[in-house]
Amino acid sequence: MIALRPAAPIDAARIARIIQDYILRTDWIPRIYSEAELISCCQIMIERGWVTVAETQQDVVGFLARQGSYVHAIYVAKSAQGAGVGRSLMHDAQARVGILTLWAFQEGHAAQRFYAREGFREMRRTLGEGNDENLPDIEYRWERIAA
Repeated sequence: MIALRPAAPIDAARIARIIQDYILRTDWIPRIYSEAELISCCQIMIERGWVTVAETQQDVVGFLARQGSYVHAIYVAKSAQGAGVGRSLMHDAQARVGILTLWAFQEGHAAQRFYAREGFREMRRTLGEGNDENLPDIEYRWERIAA
């Protein structure tokens, strides 16, 4: 069973590990941050109240960092992919605001399929000049449809 909760300071290293594991498994993403830098970034997002974590009885298995309507990050541990963790995190964010925007790398085909399933639509593509990795990316937007 997956439970969602606001992240606590102790979660910073756990969510940084999820990001780092993804980067290490993904050969097209450059390694530009150390583990300590990732932990520091996660600590800042947690302190700002942006992070919701998904956890099982054993560990944190995913998180979503959202500032208002902007999703800074959503990651799910490899061991929990396909179990509805990302969907639960995204549905929680969608229930809280009427509009969400986010960016995804153009090489991230699985992420693109996920966002399409969750009702996001592509707004524009860039060559990556706005991201630290300098990788081509896509801006997505989701809007709640009035009943």
